[in-house]
Amino acid sequence: MMAGKTIADGKVEEWMRPMKFIGVDVQFFAVLLSPDEDQSQTLYTRSATQQLIGPNLKEKSDISVELTSVELKLAKANAAGNADSVTHSYHLFAGPKRDDVLPAGSEKVIDFGMFHWISRPMLVLLKIFHRLSGSWGLAVICLTIVVRSAMFPISIKQARGAAKMQAIQPEIAALKEKYGNDKEKLARAQMELFRKHNYNPAAGCLPLFLQLPIFMGLYQSLNHAVDLRMASFLWIENLAAPDALFHMPFNVPFLGQEFNLLPLITIVLFVVQQKMFMPPPANEEQALQQKMMNFMMIFMGVMFYKVPAGLCVYFIASSLWGMAERKLLPKPKPGASAPPPADPPSGRRKKPDSDDDDNGGNGGGGGLWSMLLKAAEKETSARRTGEKRK
Repeated sequence: MMAGKTIADGKVEEWMRPMKFIGVDVQFFAVLLSPDEDQSQTLYTRSATQQLIGPNLKEKSDISVELTSVELKLAKANAAGNADSVTHSYHLFAGPKRDDVLPAGSEKVIDFGMFHWISRPMLVLLKIFHRLSGSWGLAVICLTIVVRSAMFPISIKQARGAAKMQAIQPEIAALKEKYGNDKEKLARAQMELFRKHNYNPAAGCLPLFLQLPIFMGLYQSLNHAVDLRMASFLWIENLAAPDALFHMPFNVPFLGQEFNLLPLITIVLFVVQQKMFMPPPANEEQALQQKMMNFMMIFMGVMFYKVPAGLCVYFIASSLWGMAERKLLPKPKPGASAPPPADPPSGRRKKPDSDDDDNGGNGGGGGLWSMLLKAAEKETSARRTGEKRK
């Protein structure tokens, strides 16, 4: 495989190995030339070289391939038994990149990337939903619901972790103010705070790693679904292209003259999700980070502006599902009061005035080990009181 831009830049190669098929392709279509005979036994070509046709038009150059046959040993003209000629037979395929019509062995022309083991089943599901609903737009929505439902336990765990992190933000801010630039003590205090609230900061990354292959596989399956081409849904005439609601009388730099509504809805929902999931800034640094995130959303809006409408339908359905998941969770309780100040000599915390032993003392965290420590402390305290009385 070689990208068209590489060929247009003149970085061509001479391929010498026997071939099963060769050709050129675009997003949804391919033209393939397949030798009729097994090339490992009866070799037709000596080499294949990529070729630029016409001028170099950068992103839209026309390319082809030049085949050079093996050296042919022919008899003189009019020799008996057709010894003066050689016939090489090929089959030419020109059509959509679909498994049911592509020549045998050329399925890899549909390049789903490294997550092809997810993309192909997704494409099969998409076609099943289309047969049931009769609409490719509804099929995309149904596929989104199935995928998000499968990831529901992971998403809920991630959302609960985010809610818990939001609840303890005031305590983290108090620790930063208390320890200042002492990063070592701050790290120890934060880990103790996380243990107290039974929060694992690394657990928030695991759902992202699990969701990434599914997201990329789904993206690739929609991006290569030729059936979405020229399929209509609502006001959309072509799910494989931007929705192009109307033609603007002026040209917008980087965006063009077509007004695409779905990318704007997608970005608005992304912003709403961000405000729902991210805790309010506890300091100037976090406020600056959130401003940067808002700026990134504008940049994403430019990047998404010409995304196919089918992908936007997926992003919109997925965002609405994520917001509904968020609403299902209980709202995070206000953060607990700031940790008590440390004793000057030892750096240990002073014992709080209220007795939390009946509730586990750790806000539900610590488990059996915490309970054993508290029981030992009570027993030691009782012994000391008894010795003083004696």
